[in-house]
Formats: sequence, structure tokens, C-alpha cells
Amino acid sequence: MKVEAVKRVELITAILFSAVVLFLLIARATHGGGLWRDESDSVQLARMPTWGEMLEHLQFTSFPVLFPALIRAHTTLFGASDTSLRCFGLMVGVAFLGIAWFYSRMLFNEAPLISLTLIGLNTTFLTVGTSIRGYGLGCGLMVLAFALTAKLLLQPTARWFAAVFLAYLASMQCLFFDGVLVLQWH
Repeated sequence: MKVEAVKRVELITAILFSAVVLFLLIARATHGGGLWRDESDSVQLARMPTWGEMLEHLQFTSFPVLFPALIRAHTTLFGASDTSLRCFGLMVGVAFLGIAWFYSRMLFNEAPLISLTLIGLNTTFLTVGTSIRGYGLGCGLMVLAFALTAKLLLQPTARWFAAVFLAYLASMQCLFFDGVLVLQWH
């Protein structure tokens, strides 16, 4: 009975932490201000007149093709205003929350207390991770890839292998630095 009570308290605490992180993400999105220089660079690259020009100028940026492609799709659908782009950053932060819950529930059937505390309440994540740069999305996808790798090791199926492959591929196409981590895990 005591273990169930502790698990219930952990779950409630994780839900409260998630609400606090969501509040902070919304505050960041609504009070983030205008784009800074490097964010403007990402948007300028993504908004090149043609895909060919975007790919041609990719060598001058810090991120592989998936991140500018996502920014391009987002700005095409929702506009290129600062508010729209801050909402993109908000979606990256919310995706992290979802990945943290997915990882913790899938592997341990527990609430993600530590990841929410250490990463979700971290001001660097809240500012740099939600900026219009590939850091937040690339890191979130890498955490997802690690979680799927653990699941693959526990249940080796073709479905989990395909999910691991796609997660690693997506993470490396958002952030060059993820390539080093992929090489260490395989």
C-alpha cells in the first residue's frame, strides 16, 4: 500500500512539474521578444525563394537540412512573424514534455520527475532549447532515439528497429552534434 501511495504522489508531482514547465514555455513564447541574429539566420535560410537555394546555402549554417525544412514548412503554414516563430519554439518545448513522459512511462512505467526537474525547469533549455535553432528539437529527438534504443534492446522487433533508425536519422538531420552521440551508441 505504501508503494502505491508513493507512486501516486510522484505522479501528481510530475503532473504539477509539467504544468509549471508548460507555464514557463508559454511565458517564454509570449515574452521572448524579437528574433536574435542567429535565429534570423535560420529563418532567412528557410525562407530562401527555392528549395535549391536553401540547399545551396545550407553550408553556411550550423544545422542539417531537416531543421530549415521544418522552419520553412511552419512559416509557409503560419507566417514568418516573431509570434508565429515563438509558437514554433513553444511546440518544441511541448514536444520535449511529451518525449519525457513517453520515455519514462514506456521504459519504467513511472513519472518523469528527474528529467522534468533537470531539463524542463532549466533556464538554458527554456531559452536556447526553444529558440529558432535546431538545439532543442535535435536534443529532444536524441532523447527519443535513446528511449527507443532501450525499448529495442528490451523487445527486439522490426518495428522498434525502424523507429530507432528514424529517430536517430531525424535527430542527426536537426543537429550536427547528434552524429557523435549516434556513433557512440552503435
